[in-house]
Amino acid sequence: MKSEYAKFCRYLQWLIEEQECDEPHYHTSYALSLSRSAMDAVRLGSNNEERNNKEFDSDMQFIYLLRERLQFFLQSSDLYDPEEVLDVISESELWLEKVIIQFISSFSRSMPAHFVSYPLKFMLA
Repeated sequence: MKSEYAKFCRYLQWLIEEQECDEPHYHTSYALSLSRSAMDAVRLGSNNEERNNKEFDSDMQFIYLLRERLQFFLQSSDLYDPEEVLDVISESELWLEKVIIQFISSFSRSMPAHFVSYPLKFMLA
């Protein structure tokens, strides 16, 4: 089951990044997929206390890279449904991702996403 889900995620990534698909449904599915993966990774990383330092470092690096990919996607795409993604992550530890979505959605009504995400990148750096 997990390998099928991983294949689906890779397919969405390929569709959006390589094929430049602009269907909101696929962008929303990809944002939700990344969000769920990040939430699962954070949950597993915080629950497992019987790891050595090397395993812990590896887990933290994986979580960091996954969240970085999610944050980049949330800033770079204006085609996903921010309300749907917020509903999924609302009870999670993904605080920065929530801020990104709320910041971008509050300005997206009046400005194109590339104008909104540009200053946000510097605020988050």
